[in-house]
Amino acid sequence: MDSQFPLDSPFPIDFVLLWVDGGDPAWRAKKAKYLPEVKLDDPSNGEQRYRDWDLLRHWFRGVEKFAPWVRSIFFVTDDQWPEWLNKDAPKLVCTSHRDFIPEDCLPTFNSNAIEMNLWRINGLSEHFVEFNDDTFLLRPISEDAFFHNGLPVIEPRLAPVVAFYPNRPVSYFFLHEAAIVNQHFSRVPAYGKNFWKWICPWKIGFKLAFWNLLFSFFEPCPGFADPHLPFFCLKSTIEKIATLEPDLFNYVSGNRFRTDRDIGPRLFRDWQLASGRFWPRRISKIGMHCSIIPREIDRLCDTIANQRRSMVCANDIGYLSEKDFSWSGRLQKGAALDFVKNRFDILLDISTETTYPVHYVQLSSVASYKVGRYIETDLRYDLLIDTKEDNSIAYLITQINVYLSKIKIKH
Repeated sequence: MDSQFPLDSPFPIDFVLLWVDGGDPAWRAKKAKYLPEVKLDDPSNGEQRYRDWDLLRHWFRGVEKFAPWVRSIFFVTDDQWPEWLNKDAPKLVCTSHRDFIPEDCLPTFNSNAIEMNLWRINGLSEHFVEFNDDTFLLRPISEDAFFHNGLPVIEPRLAPVVAFYPNRPVSYFFLHEAAIVNQHFSRVPAYGKNFWKWICPWKIGFKLAFWNLLFSFFEPCPGFADPHLPFFCLKSTIEKIATLEPDLFNYVSGNRFRTDRDIGPRLFRDWQLASGRFWPRRISKIGMHCSIIPREIDRLCDTIANQRRSMVCANDIGYLSEKDFSWSGRLQKGAALDFVKNRFDILLDISTETTYPVHYVQLSSVASYKVGRYIETDLRYDLLIDTKEDNSIAYLITQINVYLSKIKIKH
């Protein structure tokens, strides 16, 4: 291993947190300046990619309580710093995009472009964990959960890469990443000397070991499964890929928004799998991914309330597509249709901007009482909250609580 730390010695681990305040007027104006460059209906650049649920405090509190051993937290933003943030905190390193992304690639609104350049951050440890702000620590977790003997802990799961949505570039990211891995690794170095890591039932379970054994006969490699959890990375791995694929890194870095020719940080994990620079373990035992959609809300809430995993990803996705609508524009199937048919006592719209799919679902709902922010052109909510004074989610939720409490007392 070409790490700066011997395998049998302690080594520092850093956390890297990517964050954006999608409700910031200055940031939105800057983003709007470049929006004509992309398709406005592209869900990979939709509002859910930038939406802030005002949960950042919980992320920091989780790290402070459950991972006090972390050396440094590199907080990466486009010069957006929450007012409550103590920028002088001992372990906090406030890192602007300007600090590590080439100037001619800025501003960028593409998480892939940001992640392609993380290895350039000054002072970042060889061993680091990349978080997005939708993944939270729920209970104590050790360094060994992320790195063992100096190697990133990864669940080795061979799985065919499928382009499941023709209008979503994410599908193409996976295909491109698999192609790059196959370009640099043959079947023998990928699985030969490290074959035991793929079929060791005492570390990954008999079912997964048998699954990998079946797919190990494929050439080229069919691809790797994505657990949609933080990336445990070796900085030297990313540096090596950047050296071998400079044109690719420059291309992705220059894309201000996601495109179907991008690659993402999955490539770093896939490279570590193909090269054998990983330690096999069932990641699903320590982390879980849930989407913020009706059918998964109960599972997400249960996981958080009962601390069933050490960490959880609450993924904010746009789950409406053209297939959910009939030719006349009415919902005809899917989770959104089930949602609008559910007669909730109260339905809250806590969005601070007009997101038409959310607004459409809210207005189509048969809920008994609907609450949302005041929109001058649409007064169909039962309780309207004026947010001109403060358009943050925190303010909106506070005002909703105030008025709903008064209604409850009155009745």
